[in-house]
Amino acid sequence: MTKLLLNKGSLHCILILLLLFGCTLSKKDREKKLRMAEKRKKVETYYSQLPPPTSMSNCVFVPHDIPPRPLPKKSIDKFLNYPNEARINKIEGRVIIRFYVDKEGKVDTKTFEIISGHPQLNQSAIDALLKTEWQPATSAGIKVGVCLTIPVNYSLSSKIK
Repeated sequence: MTKLLLNKGSLHCILILLLLFGCTLSKKDREKKLRMAEKRKKVETYYSQLPPPTSMSNCVFVPHDIPPRPLPKKSIDKFLNYPNEARINKIEGRVIIRFYVDKEGKVDTKTFEIISGHPQLNQSAIDALLKTEWQPATSAGIKVGVCLTIPVNYSLSSKIK
């Protein structure tokens, strides 16, 4: 029995030594951790507090580690309708939309703008965009609002309704 306790005690000592000496950070790792803490503080005090832009022309670039992503079954493709008039006139093309996704993942309805596109396709792209939901962007693990620019493609051979 004492031999068993001695072995357990030895194992505990070895584990403690490994933890003490194995968990010390190298200078490079400490510096990386410090930079990350500084970045997180800047994000918490500045970028996550920025109000939504009043227009896309005054949208501030917010650095982010993970960009916003559409939620499954909530992407623009799921809500896109091919306008009947455009289908009859055999109009195809690309609508490029710029918009703001806030830190809750909602599209700000006051800020989107069409950068380019065919007039018969633009409204359909806007309607679909306003129904989307997004996983917000993050910077240093903190949710932030960001401006996005995306293309919306219309092709008569595609499966758009």
